[in-house]
Amino acid sequence: MTPRWADAYLWRVALCTYVGDHEKARTDINRVIDLAPQWSCGYRDRGEILRRLGRFDQALSDCDARVRLAHERLLARGQGALDRFFVAMEYRSLGRKADARAVAVGEEGEQRRQRAREQEQ
Repeated sequence: MTPRWADAYLWRVALCTYVGDHEKARTDINRVIDLAPQWSCGYRDRGEILRRLGRFDQALSDCDARVRLAHERLLARGQGALDRFFVAMEYRSLGRKADARAVAVGEEGEQRRQRAREQEQ
């Protein structure tokens, strides 16, 4: 496979995830992120793979990276409700309802983490 083809690696990630080879999927998704760090889908997919591997803190870190990229994109385009929706759904799938709610209403990273900590106590 030609190393420059991030989208081809992304398809292979989907196939490896489908058959349950999460370690191979993790290796390929890391290659996607190296080749196309501006693609938020790489962080989304790696977060999902890490979640399946039980590496929840790393999965949340990738979810934050996706939020950051989505935020940059919405500033560049002047849009963002749909981006926030998808990121909120990712947080929700990780069981982080407070983070999902915060993203949906547009709170930023540290603000969101502080609010989530307060709600968990």
